Order: sequence, then C-alpha cells, then structure tokens
Amino acid sequence: MQDNSHPVRIKDLIITFFKIGSIGFGGGVAMLALIRKYIVSEKKWINDDDLATAVALGQMIPGPFVPNYVEYIGYRIRGIKGMLTSITAFLIPGFLAMLILSYLYFQTQRVLVINDIFSWIQPIIIGILAWASVDMGKLYLKDSRSVAIAVFALFASIFKITPIITIIICGVFGIILQKRPKIGIYSFLQILFIIVANPFHIKFSSLGTLAIIFIEIGALIFGGGYAAIPFVAKEVVILRPWLTNQELLTGVALSQVTPGPVALLATFVGYKVSGFVGALIATIAIFLPSTIILTLILMLYHYLKKSNNNKIYSFAQGFIAGVKPAIIGFLVSATIGLAINHGVIITNILLFSSLRILLVIISFILLIRLKVSPVWLILGGTGLGFILTKILYYI
Repeated sequence: MQDNSHPVRIKDLIITFFKIGSIGFGGGVAMLALIRKYIVSEKKWINDDDLATAVALGQMIPGPFVPNYVEYIGYRIRGIKGMLTSITAFLIPGFLAMLILSYLYFQTQRVLVINDIFSWIQPIIIGILAWASVDMGKLYLKDSRSVAIAVFALFASIFKITPIITIIICGVFGIILQKRPKIGIYSFLQILFIIVANPFHIKFSSLGTLAIIFIEIGALIFGGGYAAIPFVAKEVVILRPWLTNQELLTGVALSQVTPGPVALLATFVGYKVSGFVGALIATIAIFLPSTIILTLILMLYHYLKKSNNNKIYSFAQGFIAGVKPAIIGFLVSATIGLAINHGVIITNILLFSSLRILLVIISFILLIRLKVSPVWLILGGTGLGFILTKILYYI
C-alpha cells in the first residue's frame, strides 16, 4: 500500500484510471480485475482489504458498481480531489467513444443497410436483458417475499406506474416484510436521496428535464448498469417520444462495445435529445447521485457510527431489501416490452421472425451456460447482421 508520507500524485491517478477506462471492456468482473492488476498489484496504492471495502460499499449505494469502486478508491488515495479526478478520468474514454458512435449512428441511420444490420443486433440485446434478469434474480430473489415484490414491480411497470413511486412502495414493503432488523451504517442516506430526487415530474426545458430524469435514474440503480435500462426505456421511449425502441436497443448495443459501464447509455440518449451538451449533462447526471451519496457517507461515517441509531439502520436495510427485487421486475418488464415492440416481432416474413427468435435463444444460452461476454455477442451480431442483410436482400 502507498506510503502516506509520499502521496500519489493526481497526475498519476488520472493517467492510471484513464488507462483502465480505455481498456475496460467485458463488464464489471473484467474491469474489477483490471483495477486490481494496476492499482493493487502493480502500483500498490491500496491493498486487497481496501479493494474489498470498495466492492462492498460500491454495491450498497445506488449507481453502476465499477464507477462506485473507482470513486471509493480515489477517495481512499487522495480524498475528495482523488475521488473526482479518478472517476472523471475513468469515464472519459467510454464517454468519448459513445459520443463518436452516437454521432455516426444518428448521421447514418437513414441509410437502409445500417438499419438492417442493427435490426439483427436487437434480438441479441433482448437475450442479454433476459440473461441480466436471471443473473440478478439469483442474487435478489431469495424468498417468496422478494418474488412477490418483483412481481408487483413487474405489473406496476406494465400498467405504467411512475418508477419512482413503485420504488418507494417496494421499499416500504421491504420494511414491513423484513424478517428481523439488520444493521447497516450507510443505507438511510439512500432513502433520503431517493425521496428528494424529484418524484414529481416538474416541467423543465429539455436539458433540465434530461438532467432530472438521469439524476432520478442514477439514484434508483441498485444492481449495476443493466438495472438502468428499464428506467431509461420507461422515461425516454414510453413517457417521452425521445427515442424509438430501435434507437434504444442500438444505444444498449453501443454501450456494450465501448469501454466503461453500461450506464453510458445515458450519453447516447443525451446526444439524441440535445447533441453534445445533452450527452454531457445526461452522463454527469446519472453518476451524480452515487458520487454525492458516497461523499456524504465518507464524511459522516464517524458521526453515524457514534449515533448508534439501530432503528434507522433497520428501516434503511428493509427499504433497500424491498428495492432490489423490484429491479428484477423492471428488467423483466423491459425485456418483454422491447421483445414485443421491436426485438422479437412477428412480421409478415416468417423467416425473419424465426431467425430473430433463434438469436434471442442462442444469445441467452451462450450467456447463461458458457459465460460469453456480451461484448463478443454484440460484435458477432454486427458481423452476422451484415451477412444476413446481404443474403436476405436476394431472397
């Protein structure tokens, strides 16, 4: 571990996390391995105990897991300045890559062949969402109570109840249904932020609305970047005609093949709404809640520890226990909705429908059984889409 008498330079933090962010393909586990390789093994800025703390804390607060890890590590090394520079350096490569791809896509989407190729990637995205639902379900659906909450969230989403209201209701259910009080020193801050994160849809300009939407989403993502997808779909496809189903699925695909977290889907959405400024605002907004919450937790840690208010801890833990299975309900709803609306659709051409359904099934099996990275599925789907577009053109 680094010597406190010779603190790590901010410049070195920026260079190292920029490098990790540039090659961070393959999801959370792969990026965590990169962080351990460069930060723990090579630089020795922290030790494995510190990394374990980063992982534990990163999964307790809202937001994508890996950026949460990076923020904690940056704080552990150089305080608030280290936190902000580390997360910024980590996200810049993925942000720039998504920005470029968003520009190219929205400039070329009118070209028929581009749309045809992306149409064959969309069933793979449906398979990825189904896999994410199952994979996260193994963690969060532990008993009949959590299953009941997930089912409630599923039907609430189907009947178009505002996600923030559903989250609050599920959190209350979690408090009521918890078997026994559990102590957690961080969780009540999550409740506070969720409640004050604009549960009412106040009218703003497009940029103001964009910022509020992604701040809300950032405050509600418990379970990693995939958990953001159903919320984004609800806000920008169903409630607002900002993106089509095809564009949303394309954004998810691009978030898989660029470095950085899946939550950089916000960059794609923001670019569609208001160009570069919209992309920047949406990206900052989705990561802002976890940054604020983590900062408050670290600054108030000793005070909370001394207060020893077990009742607040118990309620907070129950609230989060109710929120986590609700995420599964949202994911399942998004998977079904996108499959019906675009990804797996019965068309007039039976061959098209059969191939798309087959792609969903194959993608799901490869993810579940062989643990194939979604990145390779998306890249493979792009090549397959090009080939099928050429073949079916002559049929």
